[in-house]
Amino acid sequence: MVVRPEEVLGKLMTDELVEIDQLEPALDLALGKFDGTKMTIGARMLGNSKRVKDVMLEKYREAGWKIQYQFDQRDGDFYYFSEQGSGTPKGDY
Repeated sequence: MVVRPEEVLGKLMTDELVEIDQLEPALDLALGKFDGTKMTIGARMLGNSKRVKDVMLEKYREAGWKIQYQFDQRDGDFYYFSEQGSGTPKGDY
């Protein structure tokens, strides 16, 4: 049977589900240090593939986090996590 692109892209693979299950506790631990302003999280902490990152971002946004992507060529990409409705930091992505 030939696999169709939408079949592959439409569902997460087992290894991606395992990765998500492993990333969540580490991210929760880091966010446990949230001080009420903003939290900087390295982009790799949200996974290595776009699909995993998308799932992680959606889960945490649904949980009440405002998440903004920041590109930094020198230090590496990262995300700002803050409370939804807060004014800091500026510029949604």
